[in-house]
Amino acid sequence: MTSTAGYTAGGFPRRTLGPGYRTAEVDEFIARIEATLSGNARPGRAITAADVQAVTFNVTRHGGYDELVMDEILDHYAHELDTRPTR
Repeated sequence: MTSTAGYTAGGFPRRTLGPGYRTAEVDEFIARIEATLSGNARPGRAITAADVQAVTFNVTRHGGYDELVMDEILDHYAHELDTRPTR
């Protein structure tokens, strides 16, 4: 999987106290981004930079992904998608 900002999908920082993004939602979305970047996205499942900028996730009270860190990672992915060569 693609390493972004020193992380790999599923290895993002989690919150132990306080709210965080639901991990399953984030993991599924990140998998779609990585499939898009690698050229392996299924038809109709490719992600654009605009999709990344518009995405919202449900929040859990405890144990979700750290929201600030994930927002930075998603910004990085949006930049990668926006600047990648067209295939």
